[in-house]
Amino acid sequence: MEVRRIDPRDTEWEEDFPTYRVYFFTDPGPGPRGWTSDEYQISQAPDVRTVIEWADEQAAGRTYILYALVHGRLANSGLLTLMGHDPNRPTDPRRPDDLEH
Repeated sequence: MEVRRIDPRDTEWEEDFPTYRVYFFTDPGPGPRGWTSDEYQISQAPDVRTVIEWADEQAAGRTYILYALVHGRLANSGLLTLMGHDPNRPTDPRRPDDLEH
């Protein structure tokens, strides 16, 4: 982790109520199949803590990843990882070792 001071005037916009996406993953069990996921979009949440609390309640023991949906300049959208990991990405450095099959 790297920490440094910044000038807050270096950004052009901010979003008071970002849109979030939460993907819940279910382990398919032994075999070569990948993890399956249920995906949700959350809008108008008062803050990210509320979204995390909702996701924790819905997870029911499942692994999940939380994203902020970011709209690009050319109408392209992308996802910014806020917490968690995708178990279908074995190269994800946040992935716990105990998820390997």
